[in-house]
Amino acid sequence: MLALFSQALWGVDEKGFPKPDERVLNVYWTDASPTIDGEMRDACWKTAEVAKDFALFKHAGRPTQKTEVRVAYDASSLYLFWTLHEANMAKLMVGGAEDARDFIKFEDAPELFLDPGRTEEKYFQFVTIPLAARYDASTRAGDSTNYTPDWECKSGRFDGGWTIEQRIPFGELASAPGHVVTTPGMDERWGMQFCRNQGSLHEWSQWVPTDRGFHEPKNFGNAIFQGRPKGEPLPRVTSFDTGHLFYGPGAIAITYNGASDTVSGTFTVRRESKVVNQESVKQQQGDGPVRFAYQLLDAGNYRLSFELSIKGKAFFTGQAVAFLPPTRVTLEAMEREITQGKQTLAKLGDRHAAFDNLRSQVDDFDARTRPARQQVARAADLSADDWKNLVNDSEAFTAEWSKLQYDINLAGLYRGRSSKRTQLFAVGTLTESDKV
Repeated sequence: MLALFSQALWGVDEKGFPKPDERVLNVYWTDASPTIDGEMRDACWKTAEVAKDFALFKHAGRPTQKTEVRVAYDASSLYLFWTLHEANMAKLMVGGAEDARDFIKFEDAPELFLDPGRTEEKYFQFVTIPLAARYDASTRAGDSTNYTPDWECKSGRFDGGWTIEQRIPFGELASAPGHVVTTPGMDERWGMQFCRNQGSLHEWSQWVPTDRGFHEPKNFGNAIFQGRPKGEPLPRVTSFDTGHLFYGPGAIAITYNGASDTVSGTFTVRRESKVVNQESVKQQQGDGPVRFAYQLLDAGNYRLSFELSIKGKAFFTGQAVAFLPPTRVTLEAMEREITQGKQTLAKLGDRHAAFDNLRSQVDDFDARTRPARQQVARAADLSADDWKNLVNDSEAFTAEWSKLQYDINLAGLYRGRSSKRTQLFAVGTLTESDKV
């Protein structure tokens, strides 16, 4: 009875290991970003809390070699330092070269799992092997198998083991259209799991022990972002909105308080990696909203980046990802294609009775779609709601026009009843019918 009471009191399971909700790591802000070199020389690592006391997979006991992980952050990135004790470095499976990407062997490798906002469903995986070759993956909706975020890692050695130092920009976690990732707010909680593969020892260990595998987001531990460990508190962002991230006008609105000096803001819009808009603002100290307006009018992939800073030091950053379908291009092309289709039907005359009906269908389609085609010609004047309706209409019109184009092209092949060979080619049939 006493043993059961002690386990409940200290948050451990029936085998004496910590429960997932009891694995908490406080992550503190660093004003000096660490140099990613695999060496524990930076000040932030001296004060960072340590994730330690790993357990073997399936609660099979303790690993023979210790693992410790330190985590820090600033406005732009998450930083990690792994200390991986290894009694026999000669047997370390170092893997491929540093510039290798995704094609690595999980023999001696630490694995990081991140679940921003603790969704317990969608997460990221980052793996590094001794020569600093990398692997990364994402389970977020819309991500493709070629997810290749831009992150850094370097390995190092010490007497009795090796190290890995990593930098993961928060913006790289905005990985598919509709995703928005910002600097974590004060007391924000993320799911986080640290795992280690030790091929030579046939050991697989975890910060939070599980029974099914490493990929168990419901059993990740908790990382809580705490701001500066001491000194002046950071300004607090109290509200944040990106707008609709689609065709038409929109705005990113950020409200903050507690700024000790003038706040500067920068905003950049990139389309297919090319800068298409930049803006800078300055706000007075104290409380204040910042608003960055944007207008997206061309199809493509967009990244919207923003930053708030005081005296050149950022305290809040973020990235939003958007994708705009080729609505303008589609409707502009349809305008030309309708004209060409009418010209084709006019040249055919009355060779077949069905042509008059087809001409009527094209005329009707032209009349019904003309308002949408006229709207897109004045794209800059349309509201966000106008664009939503236009995109929906465009998709329906495209499907309908595709069928009409097929009929027009088929009619263009018809040359009358000159020969059986021509008839069969024109109508795609083995009957005597000359139906178009």
